[in-house]
Order: sequence, then structure tokens, then C-alpha cells
Amino acid sequence: MKKILLGLLALTMSATMFAEDKFGIGAGMGLSDSMYKGAEDKAYPMPLLDINYGDFYVKGVTVGYEFYKDDAFAASLFLDPLAGFAVDAEDLKSGYNNIDDRKFQAMFGLRLDADTGFYGVRTGLTAQVGEHGGEGKLSAFKAYKVDEKLTIVPSVHVKGYSGDFTDYYFGVSKEEARRN
Repeated sequence: MKKILLGLLALTMSATMFAEDKFGIGAGMGLSDSMYKGAEDKAYPMPLLDINYGDFYVKGVTVGYEFYKDDAFAASLFLDPLAGFAVDAEDLKSGYNNIDDRKFQAMFGLRLDADTGFYGVRTGLTAQVGEHGGEGKLSAFKAYKVDEKLTIVPSVHVKGYSGDFTDYYFGVSKEEARRN
């Protein structure tokens, strides 16, 4: 995780030299309710990046390349280095100590965005895959510009996961089950 964050920082520093004032850098705190029995909720530092340089971008921690864009449609390829649901086995309650660590995974994906033509509502379709399976997401959202510095974007998302993804992050392997 530290290597990923340092890599993103290096990317940010190099991209800002070329970005010609088309960047934003910040820091935030990620809060996560653990979905694993007995694991505590976690807080962790999170870089908040918004960098655009030509067709390349960094949004949050996702790095991408927009290879097509017109007024109604956009398509991009991206890398999300912190996908998945990480948990350390030692954080789980006793009785679950036979479970191995689950790590974040880097996922590569394709994103398609389209204007519906219906009151400014846009849709997004994302498919991404990594070492431990894949995920798909369908989104609908609309931006409301409050003033020059504030835009509110309410959205609705539906996600689905592959069997390999759910087995790794939410399942118990045969080896883990035998340890009990």
C-alpha cells in the first residue's frame, strides 16, 4: 500500500509540471465500515487527486486515458490500484483466525459515459478485472452547479461481482476451512 501511495505521489508531482493549472491536489481520510465479522472499522489517509493532461487523467487514485469523447459519449481505459476489500486476518475475532489476509488488488477497466438526453442525466458503465476477479457497475448521475466553486452530483450505482471476486473477498477457501 505504501508503494502504491508513493507511486501516486510521484505521478502527481510529474503530472503537475505539465498540467498547466489543470490539477487539484488534496488529502482526505477514508473511513471504512468493515464487512468482515469482528474486524474493526478503519480510517486511512487518502490522496485526493484531480489531474487532467490532454486525454490522460488521475481521479482520486484511479489513473486513466480517455480515448474517445464527443458531446454525448466518452470512453476511457483506467487502472484502479486500490480495488477490492482488504482485511488483515489478525483483525478478525477469535474463531475466524483460520482466515488468510485479503489484499487490495489493481484492476484494469473500461468506462463508458453517455448523456441520456433526459434532463441532463448521464449514465456510466464500468467493467474492470484484476488478479482476484472482476466487477461491473452501472451508474446514473446529474451535476448541479451551485456556484463557481461548488457542484453537487447525486448518483445511483448498481454493482455486480464475478464469482472469483466474491470467492476471494467474501468466501472461505477449502484450505482455510480445513484449518478449523
